[in-house]
Amino acid sequence: MADINIIPLPANIKSIVGLHFGRLTVVGYGGKFKRVHKWVCRCDCGVYTLKRADHMGSGRSASCGCFNAEVQKSNFQTHGGAASDNADRHPLYSVWCGMKKRCYTKSSTQYPHYGGRGIKVCAEWLFDFARFVSDMGDRPEGCSIDRIDNDGDYSAQNCRWADHSTQMKNRRPFKRGSRINVGSHNPI
Repeated sequence: MADINIIPLPANIKSIVGLHFGRLTVVGYGGKFKRVHKWVCRCDCGVYTLKRADHMGSGRSASCGCFNAEVQKSNFQTHGGAASDNADRHPLYSVWCGMKKRCYTKSSTQYPHYGGRGIKVCAEWLFDFARFVSDMGDRPEGCSIDRIDNDGDYSAQNCRWADHSTQMKNRRPFKRGSRINVGSHNPI
């Protein structure tokens, strides 16, 4: 509480000292900032913070931020491969997320080439990261996931680890006019 000061409560403000809002307990008046009255609160985790009374009353502020951090950490660890710290993540977790993003996230730049063509992730892998890791095994150095049949789904039977050269040989045939070369400028 070194940088947060409790100041005397103005006569026209009703005290809410002692009230609890989620994990927050109001311990004093913090002052008026940009037309908003703020209160000094002590979170259950021991951190002191300034919060608006209307945000506490509506449930918008229920902790110092520790609750959101706990929820995010548990969400990251749902599939067993993610961790809040990238250094602790499983090496295949980003491959698994990228594969799902290409197939199901319409805002992804790669969606038209995957999900837009009907490519899906098999049911065994879609929500089971551990199964994906078990089926694919360790990724060899310099390799990435490759579908053997380019029109097939991502599945244990249709996926392998392949180097760049192998993947270039396994591409769909290029159709003239189907892709736009962004880097060229043709004045005609």
